[in-house]
Amino acid sequence: MEELLKKILSQDPNLLTRRDELIKILDEQVPGKLAREYNSIKRALMLNIGEIFATGNNDREAAISKATEILAQSGLQENRVKSVIDTFIKVLDWDKEPAEVEEVKETAKVEDAAPAWMDAAEESPPATQTVEEIFKKATPPSPPKNPSPLRITPPSPPPVNPPPTPPKNFSNSTPAPQTSNTSKFIIAGLVVVILFLIVGRGEDNSTSEKTSTTKQESYTEETTAPAPAPPPKPKREEYLDAKSELSLNGLDLGISLDAAMNYFGTPDSIKNEDGYERYYYSDIEVVFRNGYLHAFVTRSPKYKTARGLSVGSNYFEVLDKYGSDSSNMDMNDLTLYEYKFNSIRGESGLLRFAVNKSDNRVNYISIRIIEPEPVEQKRNNIPANVEQAARAFLLYHQSITNGNFSQAYDLMTYDRLQIMGDYETFKKGYRNTISSEITELDIVSNDGNSVTFSYTLESRDRANGGRTLYRTFVGEVQMVKSGGDWKINHVQSSKTSESLR
Repeated sequence: MEELLKKILSQDPNLLTRRDELIKILDEQVPGKLAREYNSIKRALMLNIGEIFATGNNDREAAISKATEILAQSGLQENRVKSVIDTFIKVLDWDKEPAEVEEVKETAKVEDAAPAWMDAAEESPPATQTVEEIFKKATPPSPPKNPSPLRITPPSPPPVNPPPTPPKNFSNSTPAPQTSNTSKFIIAGLVVVILFLIVGRGEDNSTSEKTSTTKQESYTEETTAPAPAPPPKPKREEYLDAKSELSLNGLDLGISLDAAMNYFGTPDSIKNEDGYERYYYSDIEVVFRNGYLHAFVTRSPKYKTARGLSVGSNYFEVLDKYGSDSSNMDMNDLTLYEYKFNSIRGESGLLRFAVNKSDNRVNYISIRIIEPEPVEQKRNNIPANVEQAARAFLLYHQSITNGNFSQAYDLMTYDRLQIMGDYETFKKGYRNTISSEITELDIVSNDGNSVTFSYTLESRDRANGGRTLYRTFVGEVQMVKSGGDWKINHVQSSKTSESLR
């Protein structure tokens, strides 16, 4: 990818500033094996990253930082962001420093060389003590490797002065008494008792120490904190349980009506037509055919595809998850990207992402089983008058959405205008309208200059508190040819759902 982009830009470097032209060239030249890598490059070019690099040569770091920030905010994965940035850096040779930078570096080395007087100073250092010398003096001498054992000599007890000898009484002197055998036995017994007490005291101390140690060990065991519990397993997202790409929140097209109803519960309303059962909820329409789930349509971010995308996801996330192999179609202010997959019953189906042209966000998601071939052929062979009448009806609602009320007013017959009132009254009636979109249109009858359609309409209106009112209508419209143009002559409708968000 890098070599191909470098080759193209070598022929015309200014292509980086002409996004659409460069993308067209790449679309034609990028081989299929580089499709995944090219999707990231194409996404970057659509975000004008090429222009940022083209004009950022004077401040490369700022350009790289800005481009990285924009890609990260677009939802591109971190490793893809790095890969895209590296590709542009290498294509523009920003990873190679110019020769002038090397010369400046060499000059800086010469200028930074130490002056001659510093060399002289090093040859004759001042007669001052070095830090090492000062530290050596302050450090106490190391102890000998094999010191002699430490001996402590107890101090000598102070001399005990003997009691003074009483003066002898020469006149009444008594001879010193002799120690009797009984006294000897008493003294020996006292010695034995003292020894016994000393030995017993030592055993008591030993027992006390053992008991203290045992108590300490027991206390240690009791106060040891229990091992922390393992962290809870992350909750599995519902949409990951899908068995096919034709699914929302893990519910696959092709499952039974009963299985689907266990998830959705009681609908707000039900409509039966042409063999289809349409179940309407506040945030999704679910269609059944012959007892099996046949289609979904939702504008709610609550529902996710098998690859985790929902309403509100960025188009570049769609491109990243599903690739560029889609059929594309413009419808009013939306671009429809459709991917073909098989259902769990082997039927062919389409996954559609309707993306706003204004902000590249997914507006609604629909998933449906493709009709059998004869029905498709019949729909492809629509009579010219029916197609013209249908286009006029769609144009009316597109004009309402775009705020072009004069164009919408001109698409009604005189009889219809008598019901709607004058232009100012008609315009005032749509003052809070954000969008008015036909999501389904089927032929009911065709009489040449009069065609009747059944339709489903989804509208959004501004409500108090900055909230939005979502409503769904079903009805029939009669289109007639008047003065060479197809116009709305009669409309009847009923509201099937309403929610405030």
